[in-house]
Amino acid sequence: RFLGTKVTIVEMLPDILMTEDIDIRKGLRSILEKQGVEIHVQMKVIGVQVKDGKVTVFCEDHEGKEHQLGGNQVLVAAGRSPCLEGIDLDRLGIATDGPFIKVNPRMETSVPGIYAIGDVIGGKMLAHVAMEEAEVAVDNILGRPREVDYTRMPNCIFTFPEVGSIGMTEEEARQRGGEIKVGKFSYPFSGRAQAEGSTDGFVKIIADPQTGEILGAHILGERATDLIGEVALAMTAEAVVEDLSAAVKGHPTFSECLKEAALAWEGRPLHFLGGG
Repeated sequence: RFLGTKVTIVEMLPDILMTEDIDIRKGLRSILEKQGVEIHVQMKVIGVQVKDGKVTVFCEDHEGKEHQLGGNQVLVAAGRSPCLEGIDLDRLGIATDGPFIKVNPRMETSVPGIYAIGDVIGGKMLAHVAMEEAEVAVDNILGRPREVDYTRMPNCIFTFPEVGSIGMTEEEARQRGGEIKVGKFSYPFSGRAQAEGSTDGFVKIIADPQTGEILGAHILGERATDLIGEVALAMTAEAVVEDLSAAVKGHPTFSECLKEAALAWEGRPLHFLGGG
């Protein structure tokens, strides 16, 4: 859209980015629609026709009504399937989980000594996840036992503005039972965001109110994909929310937004108006 192209999104599920926190979904959808992106949810594509350099997409909504959408190009982003051509899994005796190769947390298949990583095992099909899986597989091959911890894998979405997330969403944290506490800081109260004119977004931290254990963090806004790395480090080091608020951040930086969200979680926010 930022390059001047009219964009229409067709999503079969009830909302965009259903694996993300509900506040991220609502916030990003609102921003995209303000940018002029047309979004259709609960609608499935039933056909595509290309004629004279134009594309017509035939869709059906949740009520069974048919719609036609026109354009010049169609980008299909409906997931990926593993490329296993030339590998006879049955002959090798390697177990599968649906179309994917089944592995344990050490990345070892059902056949001892044979390991698999990346898109062929399913799960989070992200480059940085596959890299971690590869490192874990090699460590185990070399006799250094290690397992992959998927709960500390960040998600990065390079929209305008960006999305960065890690750990549980608020819905997931509530469903697990027990109490949770949420701290939130909005970008409009950030000096750096104001200076750059990038005031859309927020930082949200979810944690255990008794221990301060960070259960999840969700960021919508400028530099979100960089900022989420700070939370990944904190979770890996088993730091608590109070550690995030205690760290001194340079001013003016976007990193301050993370500190402010941690302070809000503690009930002592610095920069906010009303509910901030």
